[in-house]
Amino acid sequence: MNNQSVAPFTTSTVTAESIISNSMPAANIDIQYADRPLNGSFTESERVAYLKRHGNHVLSFCSMQPDMRYFDMPGIGYISYMKNFTGKPFTLGDPICAPEHRELLLNKFLARHPNTVFCQVTKPVMQYLHQHYKYYGTQMGSQSTIDLENWNLKGKKKQVIRTAVNQAKKNGVVVHESFCESKVKQFQISGLKPEK
Repeated sequence: MNNQSVAPFTTSTVTAESIISNSMPAANIDIQYADRPLNGSFTESERVAYLKRHGNHVLSFCSMQPDMRYFDMPGIGYISYMKNFTGKPFTLGDPICAPEHRELLLNKFLARHPNTVFCQVTKPVMQYLHQHYKYYGTQMGSQSTIDLENWNLKGKKKQVIRTAVNQAKKNGVVVHESFCESKVKQFQISGLKPEK
């Protein structure tokens, strides 16, 4: 199959949403799915809705990068991936779906792409891949989550942070979000120029 081909859909008169809402086990249904090179079968707004609902992995928003490929399952979610220089698919982060649909989505995806490389997935995903597909993983760090709605700088344990913030303000340090992609590219290009 070349990189620009489109997989055929299987159709059914029953939608995945109606099956799931009627509490039938998702793993026992054969719903339509797509593997499309660039656009997938979801519209951008549908993909963003899945991302908002189920994108709780630190790298979930990477699934919206330009030139991503998508494996979509309507009513379930999607896996975004790219192909490396050898043509092997690789993902970045967990599938974008509810935890109870993760196995179904991984199974369908791996049936289509059996040699996929999974990068920076969570421990439950890695355990499933190891138990069912003999994948091996290497932990390269951990992820911490802070509930920003309820987090504050009160208390003795956060005194060090308060002191650092106050010193930074006193010294005129300002922190702001910056979209500096063009500056990074400019720096990278200038770094590649040969020295005279």
